[in-house]
Amino acid sequence: MNGLASQWSDPRQLIQDAADALGDEGRSLARLLLDDYPASALRPAAELLRASGLPYRALADLAAAAGFDGLAELQWRVREEQDRELRTPRQRYTARIGAGGAGPLVERAAGHEAENVRRTLRELAAGDDLERAASAIAAARTRYLVGERKSHAFALLLAADLSAVLPDVHVLGDRGGRDVDALLDAGPADVAVAFGMRRYSTGTLDLVRALRGRGVPVVGVTDAPDSPLAGLSDHVLVAATASTSFTDSPTAVAATVHALSLVVAARTKGARRRLARREEAARALSVYREP
Repeated sequence: MNGLASQWSDPRQLIQDAADALGDEGRSLARLLLDDYPASALRPAAELLRASGLPYRALADLAAAAGFDGLAELQWRVREEQDRELRTPRQRYTARIGAGGAGPLVERAAGHEAENVRRTLRELAAGDDLERAASAIAAARTRYLVGERKSHAFALLLAADLSAVLPDVHVLGDRGGRDVDALLDAGPADVAVAFGMRRYSTGTLDLVRALRGRGVPVVGVTDAPDSPLAGLSDHVLVAATASTSFTDSPTAVAATVHALSLVVAARTKGARRRLARREEAARALSVYREP
């Protein structure tokens, strides 16, 4: 289980379950970690060990039994949980951006972005939701990609990749004619891929409900397994969006789009032929400047 705890599990419950399995040493450390949670769980390792009188091995064993790579990962998850309580850009700005210069902020952001991608792709690889979603997209008659506001960019990004290997890819989410047209023709043979991150667009949720009413299966790409979009989706792909900025991070969402298009291409029998025809069309229209 080491390093494979779900990123959406409650760290407190994971710590408590691990402590019960490890006996007296585990329970002693768990009491220290949970005494004034979350602050107590974020104490430095040396301070926790001094207070408990236990060797570092005991702390490492507790973290491993809870499914973490170590105390650093456990504490990352606690901070991530705190961040999810910051619901507005103003709250996030106040909590995340201090008086430090740009250098420290960028360094912190680099660490967060790398960790977001690592965690997200690890979770996707460990489950079967990505494979199931890709199979649904590859087998569909028509693919509707749904996203409003900032999430519209993710829909456009996925559309660019899917259109290279599949026909009938349509981007929705403009609350205009294309959305209405989709509801005229969509059905169970099609698929919708919808993007929804906090704060969740009511337009996206309304359109997804309408597509589901037409029998269209839904792949939801979202930031939490209990998000409003997840509850409307047949397949849920969750991307970590922890951030050091006043906006939540888009990096792992883009990585999820990349991973999804990769698996779809691998599941599409005619992908190679379509890519060849696409190259011919691009050359015929001088789309790209040749070197």
